[in-house]
Amino acid sequence: DKNKRYEQIVIKNPNFGIRNLLPYSVIDEHPRYHLRLDLSSIDLLIIHEILRNSIKLKDICYVNWGCRPSPSEKYVFDEFRACLKRTKNENLCKKLIKGADVGRYYFNWKGRWLAYLQDMYNPMFPELFENDRICVNEVVGTEGIKASIICKGFYTDHSLSNVILYVHLPNNLLKEQRIEHNREYIGLSKKFSLKFILSIINSRIIWWFHKKWITNEMNIYPEHVKNIPIKLPTKQQPFVILYDYMFLLNTTEERRTKEKELIEFIDKQIIDSLVYELYFKEKFAKDGLYQEPKEYLFEAVSKHLKPINYERWNELYWKKQLENKLTHEEEKELNNLEEENLKTVKEVVEKIRNDKKISELIEKIKSHPWVKIIENKLS
Repeated sequence: DKNKRYEQIVIKNPNFGIRNLLPYSVIDEHPRYHLRLDLSSIDLLIIHEILRNSIKLKDICYVNWGCRPSPSEKYVFDEFRACLKRTKNENLCKKLIKGADVGRYYFNWKGRWLAYLQDMYNPMFPELFENDRICVNEVVGTEGIKASIICKGFYTDHSLSNVILYVHLPNNLLKEQRIEHNREYIGLSKKFSLKFILSIINSRIIWWFHKKWITNEMNIYPEHVKNIPIKLPTKQQPFVILYDYMFLLNTTEERRTKEKELIEFIDKQIIDSLVYELYFKEKFAKDGLYQEPKEYLFEAVSKHLKPINYERWNELYWKKQLENKLTHEEEKELNNLEEENLKTVKEVVEKIRNDKKISELIEKIKSHPWVKIIENKLS
């Protein structure tokens, strides 16, 4: 009835007798005006809390596909020589990353070259690729959303969403490309670290939010990524340090296998719990789990974290991967840095494991009914 305003929506499941009552406004609240039939009233409370005092990712970052090199045989090559034959200009031969190359906190360049020519279907614009940015794999796997920071100079195709802070794009480019923005967006983006944002995107709370609220599709597209809710923590540096740990541990498949238990502890126990606390601390206090709506776990973990020598290690690591031209001294330095950095990570994690207060806080967080709903849905 177009003339009648309904107050509630009743969702029934004839197979299981499930009956959900939802406010009619839930349709207006959805970014695409959809009604999620599997949404319960408790789910909606969790979603509202996640959204409360959050900003959308699109308010601080430009989000879009990579280029569309179609047909691929004209633009994508396995050898530099073949790419150069097509472009006649080595500056137009770009290293190409596809969705299959990106995992959680890592990416691999598999030797593909892109002939970056403006006659391809959608080349986007070079500045999108000539900046460090987050790339989100369009395929959501069983382990969750797969995203990593990709260094400037690597070009991506349309199997990845690129997420770049507005502050890293020049004003004239924003106008030329008709990118929706304002001074507030640019100023706000200055407050955020890509490494912190990546920790949020890869978290279980955002995976649940994506599946339960944004879409039930197995893929995640730029329109979905734009609507990811971001909350600003007291400090971002602990997330930055934890990102450095995760990227170091995930650099090779051999190391990912060898250090699997260590990676999962940092990812699922430390980072996920910190993100739960960031989004739910007010609810934790209201329910008596916390004395006040403070970041208690954040403070306890921060005391143990030690920065690793990430920048120099990262510089040498990529020089070896891309050029394979390390001097004997540089090779020795890289090996020493890897050894020292891994030792630091393992020592820090061991101290966190042995900290009784941290264990109790994580146990408290994981015991909250809302966290249980999220964890059980994703298990």
